[in-house]
Amino acid sequence: MRLLKSRSAGGGFELISFSDDLAPPYAILSHTWTDGQEVTYNELLAGAGADKRGYAKIRFCGEQAAADGLEYFWVDTCCIDKSKSDELSTAINSIVEFFSQDGKRLGSRISLEQEIHSITSIPINALRGQKLTEFSVEERTGWAAKRTTTVAEDRVYCLLGIFGVFLPLIYGEGEEYATLRLKEEIQKRQQRRENVVVQDLSGVY
Repeated sequence: MRLLKSRSAGGGFELISFSDDLAPPYAILSHTWTDGQEVTYNELLAGAGADKRGYAKIRFCGEQAAADGLEYFWVDTCCIDKSKSDELSTAINSIVEFFSQDGKRLGSRISLEQEIHSITSIPINALRGQKLTEFSVEERTGWAAKRTTTVAEDRVYCLLGIFGVFLPLIYGEGEEYATLRLKEEIQKRQQRRENVVVQDLSGVY
């Protein structure tokens, strides 16, 4: 994996590669994309992109990470080489905190649970840590009903962690096909769980 580090001299940032099991503590920027305004991996390597709006987010993340005592941080738009489909698929989550566009801390998942619930319809119990498997597939799918994404497929891909499944990310496949693949993977996971239960019960009798 690649992590960002702020340069002490001359400003800017550098990308440093680590094996996943040896990566140091780091901060993660969770954000929405703006078309044409995010700094890409290749732009960061070339020292370009400082005039894009996304550059301010990278700078803010570095400053906030340093304030939290962290030397490294991760931003998906420039830490992932999105020209490599295998890297994109495996890279595409921790305490979650929310910040305004100008970097002001708004609160945490817990302190903002009522607001998050009102916007997303995600139950308070889920936000407080209740097992997601205790919610139906239909209910969990509904949590993304109001979500808007830059790329259509991300409306489906954002549910992967909620269902605990893995899918290769195939941008360009369309939301409908991505939904079909997600449903198939959920069914496979449920079938595996049922098989485990049957095997456990067979040992009782």
